[in-house]
Amino acid sequence: MDEGGRKADLKLVLVGHAAVGKTAIVTRLVKDMFVADGSAAPTIGASFAMKEWRGLFAAIWDTAGAERYAPLSSFYLRRANAAFVVYDVTDEDSFKRAEELWSLVEESSPDCCVVLIGNKMDLVEGDPAKVVVQPERARGLAQQRGGMFFEVSALRSTGIFESFDAVCSKVFPDQKGGSSRPKTTQQQSRPSGVVLGMRSTSDAGDTPKANNCCG
Repeated sequence: MDEGGRKADLKLVLVGHAAVGKTAIVTRLVKDMFVADGSAAPTIGASFAMKEWRGLFAAIWDTAGAERYAPLSSFYLRRANAAFVVYDVTDEDSFKRAEELWSLVEESSPDCCVVLIGNKMDLVEGDPAKVVVQPERARGLAQQRGGMFFEVSALRSTGIFESFDAVCSKVFPDQKGGSSRPKTTQQQSRPSGVVLGMRSTSDAGDTPKANNCCG
C-alpha cells in the first residue's frame, strides 16, 4: 500500500460529522498536540498524516465532515484496513450521522475494522447530565455491527492512543510492543473499549500480515 508517496502497512480513515474533532484526534495521535475546533481551517476533501506503530507505518486520512464531501469519503475509504467513525458525545445529530457513515464504510471497504469513537468527553467532566449520547447506546451499536467502541478526549489525550493501539493490534495481531503513546505524555485513565467480532484474512506481498477484522 502506497499512501502519500511513502509505503504504508495500514490505512486508517477517520469519518464523522463536521466539528466532531477528527482533526484534533489525528493531531493528538501524530504530534501529541491539541487543536481546538475553529483554530484550524475546515478540512476540504481530506488531509493526510503518517504514524509509526511498532515498526510499521499507518497512513491516516482525516476526511471532511460536510455531507457534500461524502463521495470523497467513499473514495478515501477504499482499501482501508481500519476506520474511526467519530461523533460528539454531546451532539445527537453527530451520532445519527455516525450511524450513516458506518454504512458508508461497510459499502466502501467491506472488510474494514471499524471503531466507533465518542469524542469530547472533556465537555462532560463532572456533569454526566451533559452526555447526550449515552455510552450504552453507542456500545450497543458497535456490538450490533461488529466493531469496537471507545469514548475519548482529544483535549485530555484520554483514549486516543488506546483506541489506535486497539485497532492496529486487531489488524496486525502478531506485532508485539508497547503503547503508541509518547513516553513524555502523562498516562491518562483508560476508557472501556468494546472489542467485538473479528475475522482474519491476509494481504499479499512482503508487508506484515494484516487482518481484516471487525467486519
